[in-house]
Amino acid sequence: MNRITWYKTLLIFLAGIAFACASYSQRILILENMKTLKNIKYYQGSDINFSLKTVDSRISDQISDMTDTSLILANYGELKFSEIGSIIREQWFINVLSGFSMLAGVAYFGIDSFNRLINEEWPMVDSQTLAISTGLVAFGFMLIPFRYKKIHIGEPWKLRVIDPGAL
Repeated sequence: MNRITWYKTLLIFLAGIAFACASYSQRILILENMKTLKNIKYYQGSDINFSLKTVDSRISDQISDMTDTSLILANYGELKFSEIGSIIREQWFINVLSGFSMLAGVAYFGIDSFNRLINEEWPMVDSQTLAISTGLVAFGFMLIPFRYKKIHIGEPWKLRVIDPGAL
């Protein structure tokens, strides 16, 4: 009796996994590098930043649907893969490092100046503190142009759509 219950539980568990796999039929847009086998995945509902081959400005939109050769975007409409010039990715580490550097520079300046004010030390703003905090804030501002990485669609990078439900 105990074995029958165990087999039933296993059968229900496997049926649940099979149902979960079968219900996941969302298409996936893959930006893949053919040389290094690195890939970046986008799903329906994902936000995407790109630029067209004809226009160099950045376009931000949300993926509504996708076919084998085109994207259907929420605001822009249908867009063929051949029209996309590059995908623009945000470098989150550079973004965090830039913000942290600017915050650290301002905090260092504020804490040191406030400490000198409390202790009645003059000059209230030390030249070394000013140089260090200015350097940290300047470093944070210098990182801003490197926040976004432009991946050009072409020789190593290809766009394609995978439909796991069709396999």
